[in-house]
Amino acid sequence: MRTGRGLISRLIKPRRFKRFQARDGAFVILGSSPARGPKLKILDIGQGGLSFLYQGNPAEQEYHGQLSLMAGRGLYLDYVPFEAVSDVGLSELTGQESPWRRRSIRFKQLGYLDVRQLREFIRRHCRF
Repeated sequence: MRTGRGLISRLIKPRRFKRFQARDGAFVILGSSPARGPKLKILDIGQGGLSFLYQGNPAEQEYHGQLSLMAGRGLYLDYVPFEAVSDVGLSELTGQESPWRRRSIRFKQLGYLDVRQLREFIRRHCRF
C-alpha cells in the first residue's frame, strides 16, 4: 500500500475508471458484517474503487477485507472484496493538524450483478 506517494503515481498512471464525488449520505461499511462494521463517509467512487475518510491508526483498518455500500437506509452492495492502495493523513495533504485520514481502495472481484448495483449506486448517490 502506498502512503503519500499515491498521488504522484496517479499523475503517471491514470485511473482506469472515472471517479465521481459522493453526495452526503453515501457510506462504506468495512468488515464482513454490515450491521457491525464502521460506517464511513465516501469521498469519491467509481467502478474500480473508492476513497473514504476515517479517524485512527492505518493499522486498525488493515484487517478489513470486505466492504458494503450504503446510502440512506438501503444497502446496495455487500461482501465486496477489496485491497487498500493508499492511505494519507489529511495533515500531510493540507499542512494543518488533523486526525482524519483518506484511504483509497480497489475493488478486487465484481460480478455482473455487482457491477450493475455499483452503477446504480453511482447514478443515484454521486455528483456528475
